[in-house]
Amino acid sequence: MLKKRERGPVVSSGRVYRVGVSLLMMLLIAITYLANVLPVHAGDDDEFDVEVTGRVTDGGNTANVIVTLTNNGKDFGGYVRVTVTEKRSRNEYENAYDHYIAVAEDETETVTISFPVMEGLALDECNIDLYILDEKKQMIDIKKLYHLFDEDASMHVGILCDNPSELDYLTNQTYSPFSYNTTDTQKWESEALMPSEITDGITLASTSLIVIDDFDISTLKKEEINAIQSWVKSGGILVIGTGEYLDATFDAFDSDFIEATLASRQSYDDYSYYATNGYIPFADINFGSSYTAIMSRDVQIKKEGRGGIILAQFSLTEPALDRTYFSNDLRSTTLTYFNSFNAKKYVLSYYELETLFGLMQGQAALNAKLLGAIAVIYVILVGPVLYLVLKKFDKREKIWYAVPIMSVVFVFIVFLASRGFSVRNRMFETIRVARADGSGMEADYIFGFSSSQKAWTMSLKDDVEAAGRIVKTDSYGANANEEYTCTATRSPKGVTIQYRPKSVFESAYFKALQPNPDEYGDITFDLEVKRSGITGTIDNDTDYDFEYVLVACNGYYQLIPDVESGDTCDLSGYGSSYRNIENNLAAEARRLYDKEDYRSAKLQAALAMAAHELQTENTFVIGITSSKDKILQGVGNSEESFLCIYQVE
Repeated sequence: MLKKRERGPVVSSGRVYRVGVSLLMMLLIAITYLANVLPVHAGDDDEFDVEVTGRVTDGGNTANVIVTLTNNGKDFGGYVRVTVTEKRSRNEYENAYDHYIAVAEDETETVTISFPVMEGLALDECNIDLYILDEKKQMIDIKKLYHLFDEDASMHVGILCDNPSELDYLTNQTYSPFSYNTTDTQKWESEALMPSEITDGITLASTSLIVIDDFDISTLKKEEINAIQSWVKSGGILVIGTGEYLDATFDAFDSDFIEATLASRQSYDDYSYYATNGYIPFADINFGSSYTAIMSRDVQIKKEGRGGIILAQFSLTEPALDRTYFSNDLRSTTLTYFNSFNAKKYVLSYYELETLFGLMQGQAALNAKLLGAIAVIYVILVGPVLYLVLKKFDKREKIWYAVPIMSVVFVFIVFLASRGFSVRNRMFETIRVARADGSGMEADYIFGFSSSQKAWTMSLKDDVEAAGRIVKTDSYGANANEEYTCTATRSPKGVTIQYRPKSVFESAYFKALQPNPDEYGDITFDLEVKRSGITGTIDNDTDYDFEYVLVACNGYYQLIPDVESGDTCDLSGYGSSYRNIENNLAAEARRLYDKEDYRSAKLQAALAMAAHELQTENTFVIGITSSKDKILQGVGNSEESFLCIYQVE
């Protein structure tokens, strides 16, 4: 008897198809995950040679990371990224600064990534990493920069001399040359300064001292001479020795800048302070009245703006000079200058910026009186007036059409009247702080606000040198998945800042620095403090009508309203004393806000930021006005801009 053969399980083609598709999807998901998680290596480990140095400039307000990239592989185009986070922070991916770089095969390129140092942030207490990314910003390599800024209290000395090595003793002493200041741990570095580098913003900003001796400065171009003068006024120290080309040096600079002439040369064999053996060739110099002897009677020092000029009555390359003794005094004196004029005196907190930004936003409130009037007019028109009009023309049956039309019209009117109360998706308050004569760096403060949690991007001018956040926030609970809270990027498309809010209705605060390309005119003043106030005159020789002018002089300040173009203001002894002028202005802005004078509150809050920018200056004048110039490029969001034009002593 034949048994019926049992059939095995049948695998249908449909099932095979479904299983295959599932496996393929799992494979694609795995590949995508690995592509996003694992580093993408473009070649061998030695494809790139990287050198990185860090310098702090602008009185400690701007960090500069100089990256030199040598490409040992194929032509490369991508980004170098610097990330900065506090070591005690839980969020390792807080701030990123990207710079596009293109390096041909076997070539070397250098880029400088500059960003504003956040208020109260110590760079030597931060984790700083360098990433190399491809054009899609996928990671290729990473370099830990453990001690990039640990010793960046260093002083960078640029030397203009026919034989620069003759002046290396100023920084390269091997035997404790600075015994007068035993607590000083600053490192001094010297390098020859090429004439072509003098007009380079980063090179000059990274230099603390310029030393000129035995160098024919008349070979420099006028714009290079002007760059040195502007650099001194913004905080640099210029040291001039009476070498072979002293007359040419004096003649090259503006007469009111140097205020000195060479009278004669003589040999000092008895009284030379810095001579090793009692004899040193000496230059008899007629100094201007603004010079004071601080180091010794053989060296005269003049304060110029935030910086200073040091004139020595001998050549700094003179063999008979006691170089150790002179370098001791030079170091001690210059440190005193930097501590006096370049030290950051006050740090804004996140809370203070929140307060200022809140004042600048004003108050969006319903106009109850206007809406009430609209309601009364609506009732009158829709009721008796409309009825009587239709009755007169014997068109009372049209009331079914007239009432809806009138309702639509009045709803639209109510909408227009209440627009100020609506929540805007994103808005910006921007403050530009620029020197009247067009010199120095221009600072742009940007206060941003978003009602959603979506990431948003701001586009800036291409010539921006530094951009980023300026205040620390609590990073606890923030994302730690390589999504940076703030990313500032310089690419062929321009300069952008992308910000990822951690919550809705979040504010953020940024700063951008760029060369000041515009000459706004001139603000001249002659001020002094007598008794308990400021006396003198101020001339507004700009093309702007200022809504307020802030005057600060020797610990006093005064606020003058409505100073039009061409006006001269006489100050006759009134003024308020201050320790922290920005706090005083913020308090006054709050008082005006509470009185519902929102316009004045905004202006004084903006002036508080400008005063913060100039807080290390002893005497300054700032005029403020609204600006139609937009700091943000191509942003279709609400932006209110203020322009602060200033001049310092």
